[in-house]
Amino acid sequence: MLALNYRSKCCDNHYTADYTADFSISRLIEDYLEQLFNEKKVSPENREKLWKVYYDKLSAGVDVGFSPKSEFWDEPLAKSLKTSIAEFSAFKETSFRKTLEDLLTKDGKLTPKSEFLKEAYKVSGDYNTRWLETEYHQTVANAQSAEKWQDFQRNKNLYPNLRYSTVGDGRVRPEHAAWDGIVKPINDPWWKDNLPPNDWGCRCTVVQTDEPETDQPTGGTQLKIEFANNPGVSGKIFNGSGYMTSGGLNPEQIEKVAAWGRFMFYKLIRKGKEAAELAKHAAPYKIVYKSESGAAVKVSPFADKYDLDKNITTATILADNAITVKIRPHILIEGYKNPEYQIRKLMADRKEQKGKGVSSNLKSAKAQGCKIIVFEIMPEYPSDLNRLKNSIRGNILQNYRKDTFSEFIFIREGKLIEKISAEDLLK
Repeated sequence: MLALNYRSKCCDNHYTADYTADFSISRLIEDYLEQLFNEKKVSPENREKLWKVYYDKLSAGVDVGFSPKSEFWDEPLAKSLKTSIAEFSAFKETSFRKTLEDLLTKDGKLTPKSEFLKEAYKVSGDYNTRWLETEYHQTVANAQSAEKWQDFQRNKNLYPNLRYSTVGDGRVRPEHAAWDGIVKPINDPWWKDNLPPNDWGCRCTVVQTDEPETDQPTGGTQLKIEFANNPGVSGKIFNGSGYMTSGGLNPEQIEKVAAWGRFMFYKLIRKGKEAAELAKHAAPYKIVYKSESGAAVKVSPFADKYDLDKNITTATILADNAITVKIRPHILIEGYKNPEYQIRKLMADRKEQKGKGVSSNLKSAKAQGCKIIVFEIMPEYPSDLNRLKNSIRGNILQNYRKDTFSEFIFIREGKLIEKISAEDLLK
């Protein structure tokens, strides 16, 4: 079984975790263990759920240590730090699962379920409570280190060196005490692998200074794989993971697990972006025009700016004819339907009719899920309204179901000249 050497306290103001706290994963762990014992494997769905528990917890630590509100916050660096957390979470889930798989048999025989669950819950207590809490606090500390590095870069012309500093008490690790007082230039390669924190719960720090460089020896200390790192340079919270090196994974498997973590990260980002786009629907509309009848033109703050002026002008004509129009938000999701208007509860679109053909306008409106089409007859249209209606009728009867559209509105020279139901037009 993997044993990670985690300290319980990382700093003087660290609070001791309540290991009985509910991380909202008890039911997931129950399902995870039951499935593993009964089916001898864990479904991709449960693996993803547990990965997300780890990622959400540790990603929140990145935001605490390297806050988007900080003056030193850098979006590419923050994204890189969270990508590394995604990979770490993938290795953690893989290690947890493989450790449990080792409990399925004992001396070549299937372990009784009661004995398996007893030992499995002990393992879960380590991975999903104690170690996860320690990893969270370490993530905060390492993210803070990345933020400090950004600050150091800003001031390096005035203070070109960094001094390694311990807290000087009896709990300082001997190998860290040997580095106390070392001063090196900020661009010295040594800081790429030795910027504190240098171990779980390490309280050491660095101070920016203009003091001269020292000649103290710096070799002889082998840091754990996680901590041979400078988060501000590498863009990683942890440079590696004991979950990776202690799991018996070969290089191909290591890359496969890391790739899965990255895939899950970008999948999560995509979902987040889609959720943010869909949230545009909740933004209040602004009334930009109200007619004497009380009908209004309401515009979303996220309406498509392209042709917005034309859409408002046409919507105003409709409002003057007692038709309230909403100009909808434009949602930037691939394949998402974006009709410009909502009339009553129906999707609608404004279409400029310039030539004789109507097929492209009808096809576009159907693709957008529109039930109402507002035809604005442009000056270059070569015929009259009856000719246009006949063209629409013939095209629909030939290519569409009769109930594809419900209503057509025709505007010419700034006036609504006819509003007709699809049922009446198709007679």
